[in-house]
Amino acid sequence: MGSLAKDKAEKIQGLLKENYPRIIVEKLPQGFGKEEIEKTKISFLKIGGPFNEFGTIYRDGCQNAQMNYQYVFVSIIEDGEVVVVGKTSFWDTRLENGNIDPNPSEKYNLGDLYRPYLKTDNATAQAIINHYKYKNNEKNEQVTFVNQKITHAVIIPIDNSAFCTNHSKDKTHSSADQYTHEQEKIIGDLILDKFGILNSNSHKR
Repeated sequence: MGSLAKDKAEKIQGLLKENYPRIIVEKLPQGFGKEEIEKTKISFLKIGGPFNEFGTIYRDGCQNAQMNYQYVFVSIIEDGEVVVVGKTSFWDTRLENGNIDPNPSEKYNLGDLYRPYLKTDNATAQAIINHYKYKNNEKNEQVTFVNQKITHAVIIPIDNSAFCTNHSKDKTHSSADQYTHEQEKIIGDLILDKFGILNSNSHKR
């Protein structure tokens, strides 16, 4: 069944590739282990990698200036259905002054896509549960661990390098955030029209 998700991811990649040339298809980890996430983060930020030079600097010019990388993601479950189009971000482990981020959790943080759904009343988690429960118009599979169903994702790095800000890390709705949300809506509407999305409103909020 996993190949259905990969096939859909590659179709979405083809749909968006012209406008987002750094788009990638990823097989998602099921355990969200720290070492696996750290290795993925290193590969994302390598020279020539998908996020290389695509970040925006928070607290630009300050001692603790730090690079933030934002992306739109498309989550796909094992039977090939698109679950959600969302946006998230992560921080570079190294500050702009060369020091390591004193918050050790950032080392293992790649944003919402790489976190398990802990609450089943989350809209995306509920969309997955309902999809399997009522598949083929009859009572079907009861899903407890929704992340086991999400096997692939399309990751679209958003170039926010023009939006450096003096805002602190906890500030939301910066120019970079707004730009990423605009791209999220564009991408989400394209995918909704072409393939459908189980959680169809998430990218519009």
